[in-house]
Amino acid sequence: EEEEAGASEEADDRQVREEAAAWTRRLQDGTGTMKVAGVAITVSDRGASTDGILKAECVFDVAQATLFFSRSGDMIARAARDCGGDLALGCAVDLQFMLNAFELVGSYIGYAVAHCSPVQNKQALCMSSIMQVVASLEGVSASGTDFLRSCQAISNEPYPPDESPGLHPHPL
Repeated sequence: EEEEAGASEEADDRQVREEAAAWTRRLQDGTGTMKVAGVAITVSDRGASTDGILKAECVFDVAQATLFFSRSGDMIARAARDCGGDLALGCAVDLQFMLNAFELVGSYIGYAVAHCSPVQNKQALCMSSIMQVVASLEGVSASGTDFLRSCQAISNEPYPPDESPGLHPHPL
């Protein structure tokens, strides 16, 4: 029984080594699709001509994620200032732009995963694209709320529309 168990383990080890060798060849050839932790990763030969482009995309993706992460911090600070008082629309705008910034952080992290890796991760690209759509819709919503806030401020001006400084309907 011990000999059979030993032979079975050797067969399993041999199979694992053969699969690892096959994947090593595929990675060296630059072709193939493998599953890692349930995620399909496609390895393709992108060619030396795209290396610089991918490195630049990687750098910009990380920079954009950092930028929007700092913007979300700014929006949190603004929301802390505006929320709780009589600035309800200002609070809503701050919270919407804060959500927008966090959504863009997620998107650019996904792009960084896809562009900074030597293997092509299509799931990361898909997730990033979906996050861009969600962030864009949130941005439109936030802008609409900000339009409302701006228009209310304009309508509360102390001057009648025809006497506003700098606004002359007819040339002088």
